[in-house]
Amino acid sequence: MRLKKLLTQNEIEENFDNIKTFCKSAIRDCKNPITRRNMDYLLWHDNPASLMYKLYIKKSFMMLTLVYDNDIIIGLSGVEPYNKKVALIARRLFELKNFRGQGVFLHYMLEEQLKFIRNLGYEKGLITVNIHRKYLYDVFKRIIQGKAVRFFYFPFSKMKIEIIDEPFMLNNVMQYGIYIEV
Repeated sequence: MRLKKLLTQNEIEENFDNIKTFCKSAIRDCKNPITRRNMDYLLWHDNPASLMYKLYIKKSFMMLTLVYDNDIIIGLSGVEPYNKKVALIARRLFELKNFRGQGVFLHYMLEEQLKFIRNLGYEKGLITVNIHRKYLYDVFKRIIQGKAVRFFYFPFSKMKIEIIDEPFMLNNVMQYGIYIEV
């Protein structure tokens, strides 16, 4: 596996076909209707929730990280501004089914995204998960409590992580949040 960072809108534009192909694979891998809508590659021009819309119409991502296996994207996520001190990280995070559980985000994307926002002067990264992915939020809670020992070889053991106890609205969707200090 290898990481590719896309830092400019031109780089994102140049990878349109690869990202569209990834979205097709993501939809095949997933049954969740919200995730399917987020990975829409057919009607994305009319779907503000889709990754493609956010990348190519709204142009809201400051950075996009792609992880490849050979020449095929197997995982991606982006970075968006939230406020002057906090950037949203792990946006539209998706890993293809055959690569889940291998730490694609944790090994390849997380540190790059944190370095990126640190260099821009942000103080924290905010990972949000919706109600359908609340189990990820629960994993972070277990890490902080020292109960998810398998994760301690990841960078989390050295990071200052803050769990937001109450869900909050972000883009009209109830979210659970995890701050990571950069």
